[in-house]
Amino acid sequence: MLLILLLLTIECSGKKQPLRVIGGENTEDYPYVVRLEVQHLANFTNNNTILAKHDHVCSSVALSSTWALTAAHCLNDLNFFFIGYPYTLEKLIVRHGHVEHSPWIEGSFSDVVSMITHPLFSYTFDDYNKNPIIKNDIGLMKTTPMDLENYMKLSAVDFFSLYGHEAIFAGYGLIMQKSSSGRTETHDTLVLKKPLQILKVLISRCLNSDLLEPALCLASKCGQVATTCPGDTGGPLIHPSGIVGILGISDLSMYCYDKTVKRPGDVTGIVAPIGPYIEWIYDHMST
Repeated sequence: MLLILLLLTIECSGKKQPLRVIGGENTEDYPYVVRLEVQHLANFTNNNTILAKHDHVCSSVALSSTWALTAAHCLNDLNFFFIGYPYTLEKLIVRHGHVEHSPWIEGSFSDVVSMITHPLFSYTFDDYNKNPIIKNDIGLMKTTPMDLENYMKLSAVDFFSLYGHEAIFAGYGLIMQKSSSGRTETHDTLVLKKPLQILKVLISRCLNSDLLEPALCLASKCGQVATTCPGDTGGPLIHPSGIVGILGISDLSMYCYDKTVKRPGDVTGIVAPIGPYIEWIYDHMST
């Protein structure tokens, strides 16, 4: 513990690097972090035009060429994303190319063939119907082949031993940027055509939080104002040993939408640890 505090003191005493408003950094160094989307296609036969529209659902991570891992709640209720007419074909896809790639770029998209949520997954709300209470928030997707440079391994490290460790969270959720007119825009990275966002975090014990079970909590480094946001859920927590968690709950305040809103507390996100689900995940992948 003394060593951890010493390292933090040394790092935080240096000059702070400029961060995004929400605290992320652009990157293209994690090709295995992919995006779950709904693709809408409309075929206008009168002028032989096909219109494609994509909606961001969640972040995800590719474990192999045909398997991706995300949060179970991302696969739980997708009816909201299906909008119907004039779109006649709507399906779940995984995007593993660059954000700016059109739907017609071969090799950038794979179909979701099947979805599997953990058998003990549940999603309810507290007595005030305000905060979610999520258990076993792990989900798998079988896909058509994803041609990636590399895939990411899962870590079998006991998650109780990760407290105090540094890690990187990666996701495609909400970010803020200033438009050409000087107005601040808040959208997910798909709308703003921004690459993957990463956030350097510290893993901590969750105190007085029953929002997610089991859970690890994330804290921003050096007291910087940074947080995960809606759309980041399902994204991986990356540790030197491999993936140690999947984001289940992002910031529940309005900070991600309005930078003038004060963030409550130091928790930047809550993740479901991978350790308890290693056997379940590999059993499905092997069959």
